[in-house]
Amino acid sequence: MSERAAWLYQKSKLHAEELGWRDRILEFAEIRSEYWVGEEALFEALDDPLVADVALFEGGAFTDFVDSRGDLLPPDELALARQWQEIERSVHEVEEVRPGVGLTLQDLRTGDLHAIRESTASRQLHVGNLICARVVPAGDTWQIFGEIEPIAPAQRTTLLEMLDDETTDPADLVAILSERFVPVRG
Repeated sequence: MSERAAWLYQKSKLHAEELGWRDRILEFAEIRSEYWVGEEALFEALDDPLVADVALFEGGAFTDFVDSRGDLLPPDELALARQWQEIERSVHEVEEVRPGVGLTLQDLRTGDLHAIRESTASRQLHVGNLICARVVPAGDTWQIFGEIEPIAPAQRTTLLEMLDDETTDPADLVAILSERFVPVRG
């Protein structure tokens, strides 16, 4: 299941891209690319992992996927999808780094520690870094699908409050997570 989890995630993304979620994805991509430079910025944002992940989970496309196509999934994938529906995005602090192998993260909303299998970010992150991500079970491991967003210490409290507030608009979440692209004025 740890290997098939990525395929389950891809199936849900395809569902969102094919059906009535395009307007919401475009809205999030416009917000994400607001400070990006170049004619291709919006097109690049349409492929941004955060845009897709927020559309899926905070935007409701994943629930629609499970409701409309869950009967077509193998039983173990459907069970995993239902688990993912219970997992919320959070701010995590990096507790341990195993370069090229994984990370140990502490969820700052719940206090839970998770050993994550992850090869790319584990070469870039350091103990003490803050990230925003959804950490989900994937068979006998924990993984991150979607974007691993670096968080500035000054954003920590505001972001945690937004994530705890059930009325937060997903567009506002994309906006705060895209603030790192605002040009620095000198």
